[in-house]
Amino acid sequence: MGNMKNTARKIAWKALCRMENAEGYSNLVLDQLLRESGLSHRDKSFASVLFYGVLERRLTLDTMIAPYIPRGLASVETEILMILRMSFYQLSYMDGVEDFAAVHEGVALCQLTKRKSAGGFVNAVLRSFIRDGKPLRLPDPKQDPESYYSLLYSCPRWLVAQFAADYGWDAAIRICEASI
Repeated sequence: MGNMKNTARKIAWKALCRMENAEGYSNLVLDQLLRESGLSHRDKSFASVLFYGVLERRLTLDTMIAPYIPRGLASVETEILMILRMSFYQLSYMDGVEDFAAVHEGVALCQLTKRKSAGGFVNAVLRSFIRDGKPLRLPDPKQDPESYYSLLYSCPRWLVAQFAADYGWDAAIRICEASI
């Protein structure tokens, strides 16, 4: 998988790929990679924030990415999809990360994948997202509140519906907000 030196993003990417392939519990997968990484405390913290942020916001991130993948997310290899999720997370939720850095590092990670040419694809998707104003396209909350809050808070739709049925919408929204 390439000889790129360990970086916070590389460690987060490896951990996300392992999670996607069901290779262990999130805390154990990340902890092992961080222990072996040789990264500074600051870089380990960045990797952790990125890793857990992508896991927490997966539904929302996939909703953001989907309009830029005409053949659907299922057509994108796992390694590339993890790079896109990480990059979209940085662009949308990590204020301290400049857009150019998220794009550059996402493209650089493509060198570690089986499809080295993916850098052009990742670059095009990320630049289109930025050019469009980094939108999060959500359904109308009045028409489909379950889907709206599911995607806004990255909570499964069935669970949002169950919270609303059990506790009412105000409490359901507070529960979803507190979950991330």
